[in-house]
Amino acid sequence: MVVQQALADCAAITAANWAEALSKASDYGHDPDRVADRMTADGFIGSALVIVPVDEPLAREMARLRRATRASGLSFGDRACLALGSRLGLPVIAAGR
Repeated sequence: MVVQQALADCAAITAANWAEALSKASDYGHDPDRVADRMTADGFIGSALVIVPVDEPLAREMARLRRATRASGLSFGDRACLALGSRLGLPVIAAGR
């Protein structure tokens, strides 16, 4: 329900996290290109979900977060989410632990 509401309000994801999501779809036997193309054709990508490139300032923030989050076991993808949330001043929603 939380994710549904976030998408209804328009959400953002880094390109790195988008790659993770498409990789998970691939794990389930789906073609990542077809998934991405379908979501774009349906208007989901760009309206409900904006994909943000990982630029150099975002990469630096992700790296800065490593020391503070290492003991918690946060991944590269987790840090990408946190860095983007910080940049946009928005809450971060994660599906993992």
